[in-house]
Amino acid sequence: SAMARPLTRAEIIDKMHIVPVFSVINAETKQMCPVAQEDGSFCGCWFVDLADAEEHLAKLKAGHAEMQCTIEVTPLSKAFALSEQWVGTAALSGAGGVPLKLQASKAELARLPGFPPLPESLRRAFNPRTSRMPVWQMDELKGMPLFFHFDDLEAYWMAESGKPKEEMPQDGLDVRDLREVIARATFEPFDWMSK
Repeated sequence: SAMARPLTRAEIIDKMHIVPVFSVINAETKQMCPVAQEDGSFCGCWFVDLADAEEHLAKLKAGHAEMQCTIEVTPLSKAFALSEQWVGTAALSGAGGVPLKLQASKAELARLPGFPPLPESLRRAFNPRTSRMPVWQMDELKGMPLFFHFDDLEAYWMAESGKPKEEMPQDGLDVRDLREVIARATFEPFDWMSK
């Protein structure tokens, strides 16, 4: 079709603007409270799942009762652009000088124990601190929306179809890494703007 073309970075960011992600910030400095990584380093983190942000906040309050921390909501568009360094370094001031990443829902990753990491060919193109980032989709849903939680896809399908979850078809149900979808949208000619 005449609309089949790859998306620009700005168009990809625009599509992610309505999705909220969550970070824990110091209420006084307005900077992210860093998250310890397995290798002992620290990074600023946006959590896809509010429950994971609340867990991080509870750990911080338990270990540092004097800190005034709170959860901040950020559009996924901004979090992705910053963590992938799609914007200038001046925009990173709220991170307090630490590297940034996105964190998928721990509950969703537990639901998908065999969910693979990005292929090596894509891994080098994205932030190495962000690990697996599953998103669900279903072909029959208009516009093929993406969902970070299977339960959200299920609820959306039931609302759209008027049917109980037991009748939800498995054909056309798929889970992919968000960054794989973004890579496809960046390079593959398709009518992405209607999706």
